[in-house]
Amino acid sequence: MNRNYHGSRAAKKNPAPKRLALLLALVLILVGTVGGTVAYLVTHTDPVKNTFTPGNVTCDVVEEFNTEKKAKTSVKVQNTGNVPAYIRVAVVANTADEQGNITGAADENILKNALAASGWTKNGDYYYYNTAVDPNGLTGELLKNSIELEGIQVTILASAIQSTPTDAVQEAWGYVPSGN
Repeated sequence: MNRNYHGSRAAKKNPAPKRLALLLALVLILVGTVGGTVAYLVTHTDPVKNTFTPGNVTCDVVEEFNTEKKAKTSVKVQNTGNVPAYIRVAVVANTADEQGNITGAADENILKNALAASGWTKNGDYYYYNTAVDPNGLTGELLKNSIELEGIQVTILASAIQSTPTDAVQEAWGYVPSGN
């Protein structure tokens, strides 16, 4: 007698191995696709070049003299950096002997009549140029009158700070030029 029972008590096949195999196949396909894409990009993409150029803020005093009258006739400051900058100058005047040795402080009235032409503002010990100066640009004339150098020595000390952000000027100098 051959008994095959196909009723409700027949053994059911476990579907878990098929699902596990399908899941494993999908993971392998995903890993292969991502790995292949990364490998392609690494071998076929040019390196990115850094084009960052740091700002350079420097300045030079440009002076003109009349040697016959022994007078300083023109003072401007050039922005020699590569970004727009605000400029300020300190003017130091001393008496000097014939050999050029400093012997004392000069009379301040000599400078009061000669300094702060249009575009410059005196604040404390400095004269500030009111607007930012472009790279390789010049400030306006600092002198409204020439300074006779007979018996005195006048030194112009210039400094510059980049014009942006404007709060950097306030933070560093404690002053914001009026053209800002």
